[in-house]
Amino acid sequence: MVGCGNIAGYVADSFVGAEGATLVGASDVVEANAREFAAEYGVDDWHTDHEAMFAERAPDVAIVATPNGAHADVVVDAARAGVHVLCQKPLEIRVEALDRMVDACDDHDVTFGALMNSRFRADAQAARYAVESGVLGDVLLANGICPVWRSAEYFRGWHGTVDLDGGVLFSQAIHLVDRLAWLNDGIERVFADLDTAVHDIEVEDVASVQVRYGNGARGTITASTATRNYPHYDRLDLHGEAGHLVAGSGEVLSFDSDDADELDFENPDDRGGFTIQVEDMAEAVREGREPLVTGREARHPCDAVAAMHASNERGEPVVVDEYVTEVRKTIRGGEAGAR
Repeated sequence: MVGCGNIAGYVADSFVGAEGATLVGASDVVEANAREFAAEYGVDDWHTDHEAMFAERAPDVAIVATPNGAHADVVVDAARAGVHVLCQKPLEIRVEALDRMVDACDDHDVTFGALMNSRFRADAQAARYAVESGVLGDVLLANGICPVWRSAEYFRGWHGTVDLDGGVLFSQAIHLVDRLAWLNDGIERVFADLDTAVHDIEVEDVASVQVRYGNGARGTITASTATRNYPHYDRLDLHGEAGHLVAGSGEVLSFDSDDADELDFENPDDRGGFTIQVEDMAEAVREGREPLVTGREARHPCDAVAAMHASNERGEPVVVDEYVTEVRKTIRGGEAGAR
């Protein structure tokens, strides 16, 4: 485990139900975090330098749970050490960092997985089934909302910063963005209106985004860290020619279809996304196959959110793939100029 903050505990808890995976080391730049995490989870080997841990312990897999904007360096270091990677969401918050991560894992032939655990919630699996089975018909509208509250105390550390947090779309709503993209053949175009309305932070705490999906559906994604008392962490609505599905808090909240009286679906694995993905990653490494969610796949919602930020700055719609290409050209131009 690289990064021993709050989310690392949730991932570590998942090892209890994950067959074939054992937590063997912990690293954090704050010594007390590494030491206390190791003590709580029965790990003998703890470090303040993840590269030293890779060299001395030689783990099969590094779970990267550092702050959002600090993922890339750890992933690249792991790849160079021949250590496979399972990275916490969001994969990263900048296009150039995402490229570095994917390229390093490809270059060093290591498996690159991403923890997108909300895909494995019962409601997400039901929504996927509804789309793939055709009971909704062609999806025309796909909307998502993530209205949560974060206190001033939450923002006293790295949260709320441009360099490490990235804003509500990266930190809180990325699971929602990912699921909507996963259900609708990706996100093609975005038009965003972002604001820092309440908190004294560097990034947005309110976001409203118009979206065009890869399957032709339209929709909106809204999110905030300045709203209170909504009954769901997030919710998504799918509306098709033949029916609709509303999902939130792990449940299907509403379903109707011209082709089915009820959604004939039963979640095949209710152990929780972290457990499913940790076990799958261990199996993927042993079997030499790709994990359930690859790093290359999980970068797409991050690219989409980066495009949302660009759209807000420009005041116009942005095509996601075109924006990624534009960033790459700018970086190459800068590198050529430096030479």
